[in-house]
Amino acid sequence: MLVLLIANVVVLPVAISFFNDDLSTHWIVFNSVSDTVFLVDLIINFRTGITSNKLNPFDGFSSARDE
Repeated sequence: MLVLLIANVVVLPVAISFFNDDLSTHWIVFNSVSDTVFLVDLIINFRTGITSNKLNPFDGFSSARDE
């Protein structure tokens, strides 16, 4: 994950800005794969939550009003 992050932050912007005409299918595939990995990571992180005994974050505002 860290390698993809470094590639997205450093390598891909340099390649797009300076070598725009020279982008091969390898760069496009790499960019698409790294974007997909980050999107899946984002979806997984939003689907997981921390629950406690006092407040359930999936109940909406009902728990906040009751206390």
